[in-house]
Amino acid sequence: MIEEYHKMKARHDKEIATYMQKLADAGYSRCQAAQLLGKNTSSITNMVKKYNLNWPVKLSGSEGRRGHVAKNYMDLAEAGFSKTKTARLLGVHFNTVDYMAKKHRIKFVDGREKELNDA
Repeated sequence: MIEEYHKMKARHDKEIATYMQKLADAGYSRCQAAQLLGKNTSSITNMVKKYNLNWPVKLSGSEGRRGHVAKNYMDLAEAGFSKTKTARLLGVHFNTVDYMAKKHRIKFVDGREKELNDA
């Protein structure tokens, strides 16, 4: 009976490892996989270590949660967008735009000044 349990456990572990590797190969970040599976990111990281999976960490500084890279923010700033309008257009929070602006030294138009001039 113990032997059957160990066989089942080994099969279960192999199925989990196969499924997790498929998520990694499909381009999911660990954060996205955690949301999909209803787990937290540290659980996913522990599984990656446990099953020795090839799943590189995607840094959020280079690519944000919605897939926008710093170049997207720079292009909008150069086009004369404010942080508020950039946030609305990209579907991210104002603080995300503010963070990217500080991190990458991006200068946005001050939306308040623009509104005063338009009036």
